[in-house]
Amino acid sequence: MPTTFLLARHGETEWNRDGRWQGQSDVALSALGLAQARALGQRLAPEPVAAIYSSDLIRARATADAIARALARPAPVHLDRRLREVDVGRIAGLTRREVAEAFPEFWAALKDHPVDTRFPGGETFRELEARVLEAVQEIAARHPDETVVVVTHGGVIRSVVAWVLGLDPERRGRLLLDNCGLTVIEWSERPRLRTLNETGFLAAVPDGEVLRRGG
Repeated sequence: MPTTFLLARHGETEWNRDGRWQGQSDVALSALGLAQARALGQRLAPEPVAAIYSSDLIRARATADAIARALARPAPVHLDRRLREVDVGRIAGLTRREVAEAFPEFWAALKDHPVDTRFPGGETFRELEARVLEAVQEIAARHPDETVVVVTHGGVIRSVVAWVLGLDPERRGRLLLDNCGLTVIEWSERPRLRTLNETGFLAAVPDGEVLRRGG
């Protein structure tokens, strides 16, 4: 009895727009991000959602709340810290250029070994993957043969998709995920990817710029 996961990245923030690393910084949605979240809610409104799980960071929570308000059948929202973005430590708030200038050794190591290089004062993507897969497996065990929404972050969804597809973890960064993009996975003994980064519903968002920046 597979669990259908509707994985959604949160809406846009100003730091997304500016290309700044967010990690676990609590950055709110921008006006566009709120509009994207409402559009995502309308897309998911008819789905038979049993529950919504969300990162506890405000950009994910606000997106989850917009979905919950739109659903035809009410579903509870559960917050889970394990669904947070990777902890980027001291580079939070910096652009890629600023990181390369301030932490040149880290930046070089991240390019060569993106999964196991530790962010200064933060964690590694491998540690992210471990906590996220633990959370997803627990959620699946609670909801056999049901549909659940998981509102989270780009790094989290990349890790799950890469694991499901058996991709080399070093290549996870090649998966582009837009703000409020929808990814669908059927989770069973052999999880399968059904949809990656669906965004057509965002075309109706006024000034709907699609962004692909991390976090």
